[in-house]
Amino acid sequence: MAAPVATAVEALGGLLLIVGFKVRPPELIMAVYTAATAVLGHDFWNVTDPTLQRDMVIHFWKNIGIAGGFLLLFVTGGAVSASTGHARHAADWVCDAPIE
Repeated sequence: MAAPVATAVEALGGLLLIVGFKVRPPELIMAVYTAATAVLGHDFWNVTDPTLQRDMVIHFWKNIGIAGGFLLLFVTGGAVSASTGHARHAADWVCDAPIE
């Protein structure tokens, strides 16, 4: 049951990101999903084998880093529209008026 849900979240979230359609809500969902995957799927604190624990720590922090990237996209809305290829001015992230 978990595999189809995970596949749907990853496929739909990635597709919406590529298309650039309503980027902010899916990115928040993807950030929460990726952080939850890190905690539930890479629970290195319960592993006793040092080699496996090291791998789990690496994957845990990888997922936390990806979640941070999704949060950055959520906050900024992305710098370039994936569908148009037009860059947004940095001032648009902060306010509606462009810097002259």
